[in-house]
Amino acid sequence: MADELGWMEFFWRDSHPWLKSMGYELRPRFRLGWIPSWITDSYSTLWEREDHIQYHKPRLMNVIRIRDGKQFMLKRVPKLP
Repeated sequence: MADELGWMEFFWRDSHPWLKSMGYELRPRFRLGWIPSWITDSYSTLWEREDHIQYHKPRLMNVIRIRDGKQFMLKRVPKLP
């Protein structure tokens, strides 16, 4: 459980404003201004805290489409030169 994002998670956090403007919402851990739930909520157990999970597949991210709540998976692909 890390109080800060890992280096592989910065891309998604930095993409949050653009993704939100396109109609998609990231998990709380990847939103700007994220504060770990274990700092603000001492009553939940670790397994009740969605934001304690770190990603081990940094190219993939689950998002929710804001207009209807549907879940999607995004994949980061490298830019071609």
